Amino acid sequence: MRPINNNIAIFSDAEYAALYETPEFDESQQIEYLILTDDELILVMKRKTLAYQVACIIQLGYFKAMQIFFQFDWEKVSISDINFILQQYFSGQTLEPQALTKHEYYAQCAGIMEFFGYKPWSKSCETMLFLSTKKLSRDIKPQFIAMELLSFFREHQFIRPAYTTFQNLVSIIINSERQRLIMVLEKHLTTLDIEALKSFLVEDDILSKLAAIKQDAKDFKPRMIAAERRKLAILTPAYQIIKRLLPELKLSQQNLHHYADLINFYSIYDLREKINTEQAYLYILIMLLLVAISTN
Repeated sequence: MRPINNNIAIFSDAEYAALYETPEFDESQQIEYLILTDDELILVMKRKTLAYQVACIIQLGYFKAMQIFFQFDWEKVSISDINFILQQYFSGQTLEPQALTKHEYYAQCAGIMEFFGYKPWSKSCETMLFLSTKKLSRDIKPQFIAMELLSFFREHQFIRPAYTTFQNLVSIIINSERQRLIMVLEKHLTTLDIEALKSFLVEDDILSKLAAIKQDAKDFKPRMIAAERRKLAILTPAYQIIKRLLPELKLSQQNLHHYADLINFYSIYDLREKINTEQAYLYILIMLLLVAISTN
C-alpha cells in the first residue's frame, strides 16, 4: 500500500505496488527471474550458507524484476519461490531459514549492483539529475516528472530511491521551475504591467467575467458591440504583457494549459492573499492569454 504522507502524490496505489512492493512471481516469472545464468550462479555460490545462497537468488530475482532491493524477511518470501529455487539448484537439501545479518544483506546488494552495473542513489547524484531539469520541467505535472525520473534512473542505471526521496525530487523540480518563472516576472514586469495586473485582483467576480469573455457576441446590436469593446479593453493590456513575456518565460504548451487550469482551484481572494504575488500574476496572465486566443 502506498505510504500516506504530506508530500506530493506521484503514483497511484497500483503504480506504487508495481514499483515498490515485493513481487509475487507466477510460474512463467519464476522461470524468467529465478533461473540463473552460469555467471549469476557463481555470484550466488560465493555466499557461505544454503540460506544465504537461497536469499541471494531471491534478491537476484527481485532485482531483475524491479531494479531495487528489499529488506529481506523470510516470512514475506513466497513458499512457491523457495521450493522452485530448491528444486532447481539444491535438490535434496533442507532449507533452514537464517536471518541475514546487515553485513550479509549489504554484501549481497553490492555484489548484485556490481554484476549488473548499477549504482546506489545518493544526494550527491542530484547534480546530474538537475542538469536534466530543463527537459523534466517541460511538463510540470507531478506524474509526468515522475515518469521522466524513472527513465532517468533506468538510463543511468541508478537504484530507484525510496518513495519519499522520489516525492522530494519531484517537489524540488516543480519548485525550481516555479522559482525560475517568478524570477523572470520579477525581472521583466514593469511598474505599469504590475498596476494592470493588480486590477484583475481587485474584483472578486472577475473570474466569472473572464469566463463570460470567451462567449461570442450573439448579434451586432449596440449593446453587444459595447460589450465587445469592453472585452477588448480588458484583454489588450494583459495580452500585450504576456506576448512580450512569453519568449522569456519559455513555457511549453503543456505548462501553459497546466497553469491556466490551476486558476480553477483559486478564488481571487486566494490569488490576492494566499500565494506568491508573481505566481498569481502568472496565473492571471496565462488565463488571459488563453482567453484572448479563444476569442480570436
